[in-house]
Amino acid sequence: MVWFGGLQERGIIRGGNVLDHTGTTISRERGEVVVDGPYAESKEILAGYLMLEVEDLEAALAIARQCPTLELGVEIEVRPVLAECPIGKRLREHPALVTA
Repeated sequence: MVWFGGLQERGIIRGGNVLDHTGTTISRERGEVVVDGPYAESKEILAGYLMLEVEDLEAALAIARQCPTLELGVEIEVRPVLAECPIGKRLREHPALVTA
């Protein structure tokens, strides 16, 4: 909690939460199959997320490297958040796709 508290004091946390182990996946490629969790066929799980506002990806990586759960074998994935969904951008740039 000290690590999280330090991020809060710096004012860079913008959101985050723990995710439930249950859920549903819908895939058109698998014939609209609905798979309810837990997902035993998966090698990885997403336990939660933390959204930070930092200068760049390197700053986010530096913060992630300091997370104490790494010592417990937890892996952390660091990704930038896009300002806009690529599909929405494509539809805006090519309005004819909306009616296709």
